[in-house]
Amino acid sequence: IRFPNFGKNPPNGVTLDYYLGEEPDSVGLVLEISDEQGRLLRTYTSTGDDAAKPRPGVPPPAPVLPTEIGLNRFTWDFRNETFPGIEDAYIIGDFRGHMVAPGTYKARLMTSKDTVSTTIKVLPDPNWNITPDEFRAQQEMLQKIDGYVIQIHESINKMRKSKDQLKQYQSNLKDKDSYQDLLVLGDTLMARIDRWELELLQTKMKTQQDVVNFRSKLGAEFMFLKGYID
Repeated sequence: IRFPNFGKNPPNGVTLDYYLGEEPDSVGLVLEISDEQGRLLRTYTSTGDDAAKPRPGVPPPAPVLPTEIGLNRFTWDFRNETFPGIEDAYIIGDFRGHMVAPGTYKARLMTSKDTVSTTIKVLPDPNWNITPDEFRAQQEMLQKIDGYVIQIHESINKMRKSKDQLKQYQSNLKDKDSYQDLLVLGDTLMARIDRWELELLQTKMKTQQDVVNFRSKLGAEFMFLKGYID
């Protein structure tokens, strides 16, 4: 329920205002956030479902750039790219990328006809007595963890596609006697893939209550560690 006379806190992050004189073409809008070294941290687009609702266990829906004629407003939440999800998997953890450290960043907004950019200065919280070297060490660790989580999720997705291909080959060859040894090898390979996946992903989780019923595996443990350091 939303009440028109209730106040609303501003979103966390830096708010970017931009003016559109006309509706973008089919290419739409693209916003890129990069650091001082030019490393791309986050990409937003104007495509997607702006009304999508977040659901537990899966990545949150990507924010969509508004494309109204006239003044538009969008907020970058100081975070890196969201982790990829795993289809048909419920994962307890924060899929959001880690927050950036204080420093200088660049926002670049692009259409098929034009590109504009601006500089963003992220300042440290004055209540925290943290040195630049400590921020640097934190970011290095978070980047490593991000890389591990992305590698785990992408590897599971690729292996699941490989299993689907194996199943299709088995279905095509199951009635041919000369391929029975090959079918046995296929079964062995799929069993090895299942055992490998179970070390990385708790496939029995279906709801938040299952976090106390089944032990989290390596991928979820990395996500918990990322949230703690972040």
